[in-house]
Amino acid sequence: MKNLSTYALRSISYFTLLVLGACTSASKIRQLTYPPDFRYYEQKEVYSTMWDFAKTISRLDQVLQSNEAEPAMFKQVTSHLEQLQRLATQLKSDPQASNHPMLSRNLPLLINDIEHAKNASQSSPRNYIPANRISASCRYCHIK
Repeated sequence: MKNLSTYALRSISYFTLLVLGACTSASKIRQLTYPPDFRYYEQKEVYSTMWDFAKTISRLDQVLQSNEAEPAMFKQVTSHLEQLQRLATQLKSDPQASNHPMLSRNLPLLINDIEHAKNASQSSPRNYIPANRISASCRYCHIK
């Protein structure tokens, strides 16, 4: 009889855990299983932001290869660099505290490249060479 009650208790416990697990989202579980300063990158978040990066970099490259007049080019280059900076800052985290160490390790370098490109494009005379190199920064991680 004792074995039956132990078996029943285990079954009820497993069933309860199963129901709780099904009702609780993965993000809620991660709040309990990871330290508070840990950045968990959802795959959807990374893909979405990377596609936004790709679109913005493509637009930046198009502007830089066009024969736009200087004021219009400056405005567009600045806008695209600021968008890239926002996207990179969204994903930034401590490299030691994330589930995507390559992204966390390389984002600060990309953010520095973007900042350098912004400063160079705002200098007198304007220098768009660092802005042209931004897409090369992406290739470093994505084409191996």
